[in-house]
Amino acid sequence: MVNFYKYLKPLVFKTDPEKAHCLALKSIKHNCIFDYSIQEYMKSYFSQNICGIQFDSPVGLAAGFDKNGELTGKIHLNGFGFAEIGTITPFPQDGNEKPRMFRAIEDEGLINRLGFNNKGVDELILNVKKHSFQKKIPIGINIGPNKNSQNFIHDYEILIEKVYQNEDLFDYITINISSPNTAGLRDLQQIDNLKNLLSQVNQKIEKISSKKKLPIFLKISPDINDNDATDIAHLSIENKLSGLIISNTTIDKSHIFSQYKNEAGGLSGKPLFEKSTELLRQIYKQIGKKILLIGVGGISSGQDCIEKIKAGASLVQLYTGMVYHGLFLANKINKELIEIFQRDGIKHISQLHN
Repeated sequence: MVNFYKYLKPLVFKTDPEKAHCLALKSIKHNCIFDYSIQEYMKSYFSQNICGIQFDSPVGLAAGFDKNGELTGKIHLNGFGFAEIGTITPFPQDGNEKPRMFRAIEDEGLINRLGFNNKGVDELILNVKKHSFQKKIPIGINIGPNKNSQNFIHDYEILIEKVYQNEDLFDYITINISSPNTAGLRDLQQIDNLKNLLSQVNQKIEKISSKKKLPIFLKISPDINDNDATDIAHLSIENKLSGLIISNTTIDKSHIFSQYKNEAGGLSGKPLFEKSTELLRQIYKQIGKKILLIGVGGISSGQDCIEKIKAGASLVQLYTGMVYHGLFLANKINKELIEIFQRDGIKHISQLHN
């Protein structure tokens, strides 16, 4: 498959990052192409059943790209094995003031302070319903509170109830407590606050009394210290969470060269790779395979995926890599992974775990 993006990228980079993102959404709705030549290889090498969910590729779309669930009937055609939509809030909100996205081109990174801009959970559910007949891959929903909420935990309860009212549309729920762009949100990572949150979430799910228990994942920050990382991991197991997503964006921009390094917001992309992978590695050493670990941060190649998986991830997610390498990056990564497996005699992805 020819990568035309290298010719388009100079033009794309002359466009405001947020406008370019909107154009990318429209492009996927009309122009995505799956590389069917690798489909059988993918099933052979990558097929995994995790948390009762079938994944035919470990490469997923991270939250933040498809905030309102507009692409759930199409995104598999870009090579993704699963997609996480959102972050969604109970009610629509505009997010923070513009400009709020900045390309750190020298670093192959992205700084954003979007602030959960979205059309609200009801609109997202309508969008997903509209395309449910086209669904080919697992779809997760990433949930967060409205920025003006007086009770963040209550917002999570509202969202969980809405999701369970439409549980056949979704395969898992991710609780986002780690975005740096909603004031006070990261305070929920403090152990006492997290205990309260998870207790309330579990009570809410029990009250709903659904026959189907959706897996619950927790998305954490790369900026937490070692002790908190260990405590969060063990607390997640105690509260019967299904997985941890490691990690969200970082507020540490001390190591980048971009002219935008002093802009407020979270940094993603290549500059996040080492930090997020080290946190992943540390947590895996502590808890092993007791719960699913999903590696996020700086992935743009098959080798990047290999490093995340060897550090403990069973699945990976990407978003910023597409800004620099094009919308067909997942297809490209799947092919690179197959080539690496064939070169190194790897029969199945599970062999990469220590």
